[in-house]
Amino acid sequence: MKLHDVRGVIFDKDGTMIEFQPFWIPVTCRVLSRLRELYRADAIEYQDCLSALGVSEGGEVDPEGQLAIGTYETISRAVSEVYARGGVEVDGASFLGDMTRAFEEEAARQPCTLTADVHGLFAFLRQKRIRVAIATTDNTEVTQGFLRENGIEADIVSTCDGLIPKKPDAELIGYCARAWDTTCEHVLMVGDTPNDLRFARNAGARTVGVLTGVSSERALAPYADLVLANIGELKKVL
Repeated sequence: MKLHDVRGVIFDKDGTMIEFQPFWIPVTCRVLSRLRELYRADAIEYQDCLSALGVSEGGEVDPEGQLAIGTYETISRAVSEVYARGGVEVDGASFLGDMTRAFEEEAARQPCTLTADVHGLFAFLRQKRIRVAIATTDNTEVTQGFLRENGIEADIVSTCDGLIPKKPDAELIGYCARAWDTTCEHVLMVGDTPNDLRFARNAGARTVGVLTGVSSERALAPYADLVLANIGELKKVL
């Protein structure tokens, strides 16, 4: 199946452009360790916090869980609820600030692995005059750090704390379409979770799921026009 008349592509970041588990599992574990020490929360079971974020004891990530689709704010809320059940009360705003700083610092330390030849793909898209956006529930600091470190440029970058519409707000699709002087049906959303694809399909965009993240083909298929092994295969269908 070919995707015709695509004028712009929106890429999810984690699990789509970079491998998810090798990056976010160690980062999250270090963040939780830092918080446990900072708040003297020795009574809190480590796995209880991971489970609240959708991470099993075996390290599998729920594609609908907080680590896969949440923001630092919703992740903070989920962990603070575990703390509260364990008798450790925290101030929500302070806890969010401490967690966000920990994620920013630990993410900066952790090397990432691209899921495909992203530079070659972006060069191909530019050659085809197809515009590029990145939409992530990560924050601006971590996202811009990733882009700088990997030499990646995009026309539009949507983050959880940015000024433009945020995923999964369907208005993000319209925002990109207007910026690219086209309509929603000529916009393609590429992601590794049902959350990435549902909102885009609801807005009238085309959708492609990739298997480099946390979701199976079976989970993505109801929301995807196509499911590909990785984003490098987009060259074959555009």
